[in-house]
Amino acid sequence: MIKIKLSKGIYFFPDRHQIIINGIENKLEKKQSDLLLFFINNENVIFSKLDILNNVWGTVVSEHVVSQAIFNLRKIFKESDVKSPIITISKKGYTYDSSFFDVVNRKKTTVFLWSNYSNIYVIILILFIFSMLNISFIERYKYETCQIVSCSELIYLDFNSSKESEYGILRLLKWHFSASNHVHFSSTKLAKELSNKKLMINFDNNEIKYIDNDNKDSSFVFKYGGYLNKHDFINLMVKLEESILIKYRHEEINEIYLGLPNNQESFELFLSTIGSELIFSNINISKLNLAHGIEDKNQYIISYRYLLRLFNLYYEYEGSKDLTLEISKINKDFLRHMKHVDLNVYNVVVYEAFAAYYLSINKPYKSLEFLERIKFRENTFIGFFINAKVHDVLSKKSIAKSYYLKLSHSISESDFEIMSKSFPQSDLGVTNEIEK
Repeated sequence: MIKIKLSKGIYFFPDRHQIIINGIENKLEKKQSDLLLFFINNENVIFSKLDILNNVWGTVVSEHVVSQAIFNLRKIFKESDVKSPIITISKKGYTYDSSFFDVVNRKKTTVFLWSNYSNIYVIILILFIFSMLNISFIERYKYETCQIVSCSELIYLDFNSSKESEYGILRLLKWHFSASNHVHFSSTKLAKELSNKKLMINFDNNEIKYIDNDNKDSSFVFKYGGYLNKHDFINLMVKLEESILIKYRHEEINEIYLGLPNNQESFELFLSTIGSELIFSNINISKLNLAHGIEDKNQYIISYRYLLRLFNLYYEYEGSKDLTLEISKINKDFLRHMKHVDLNVYNVVVYEAFAAYYLSINKPYKSLEFLERIKFRENTFIGFFINAKVHDVLSKKSIAKSYYLKLSHSISESDFEIMSKSFPQSDLGVTNEIEK
């Protein structure tokens, strides 16, 4: 059972099509539940009715069903005296903003005070407000800032690190929580001031602490041996999800990360490529070649190595006649190593690799088929880019733009420049392609 905490006292159960607001259960129709989950997983992205139809309904139906589903969801929030997080953007569509859960109806409170208290109590209240002026100013600043930043989903990250493999761990953490859960780790001074949650990672002392000042029971200390191995990493992810998201998705986390390299040396080589400042470098491809030599049948390593090599080729051979031949070579190598893979077993990196493969041979619809398997679960930065490129090729510009925007916050400018050279749209020419 998946339980998603939307705000204080508000919980969403997508598999049960149910939302609980302040202890009151509200049953949702399946498509209403699917729509709410779609909004949650794409927070602050603007979607037109057509975008929503394509992503949630996926069938030829009237756009009226979108309006009706949104009306019914808003009605549930309104009847529970909660401000709806589904916002209408004039002439553009709709977006989801969880910060609206925290908006207080101040006007209503003011009327209550004046109509129910005598003047003496009002004077006392005003004097009290003036006496607390400094505190009020700080709280108001924090309140207004949190409407923009969404402080309930912001965690201050304090860490010491000198290794690329350790930065790889941090990047995996950030990807996992931001990609499908909209929780953001930040080491900025502003995050330290605003967030009541803190994750402190001391790689020197092999200790990780999570502190939640709002919910002390969620705090924990995680200690590991001389190095953080795959088993420790998965256990850490489970504990963080339980504490931060109040979810118990042990099976899902294992499903996502069990494919990581098992050997400690190959695991650290893999992590160091993720933690590298320049991801698509020949050095990182060499690291993955070494990891492949240690675990030559590991699908994570094979898939990730293929992705880095593919993007690197597009960049290095841009405008060259040899580009097609070089891509054909690594495509054959990729398929040779993956010929015994069971594609029914979930593996996010494998699906992204196959999505990139089919896009490289001008089959965006087949690529989209693999991307659909990842939907609402996990995406690496490469997955975001392939999603953007596929939708770009298929002339779904608004969806593509939202993915490009997410990507721009996740990687360096140089890496983004390398990725932008890949899958040139002029070479694809498949907007009206019909897949066999």
